[in-house]
Amino acid sequence: MNKLLLLVTFIIRVGSGIVMLMQGYEKLTGGFTLKGLVPVIANNTDSPEWYKWFFANIVAHTTSLFDIVVPLGEIAIGLGLILEFLHMLLVSLEPLL
Repeated sequence: MNKLLLLVTFIIRVGSGIVMLMQGYEKLTGGFTLKGLVPVIANNTDSPEWYKWFFANIVAHTTSLFDIVVPLGEIAIGLGLILEFLHMLLVSLEPLL
């Protein structure tokens, strides 16, 4: 059962990492922008007030910064998920080396 759990964890972690990495790269190279999202959040009745305030006062004035930060964050998360698994693998193989 333990080996099955490790296999499932591996598949989920590395698969999620690859998806995040690909999405971040696609946004970084594909002309991603938050400009269209700012008015949607402002007019949305389901969004919390602090979130609306953040988009209206911070994101709306610095969309070019967030257009870079969001994809880079996704790339970093994807790499982190993949590299953490590799780190766990190396640590588990250390007694054999």
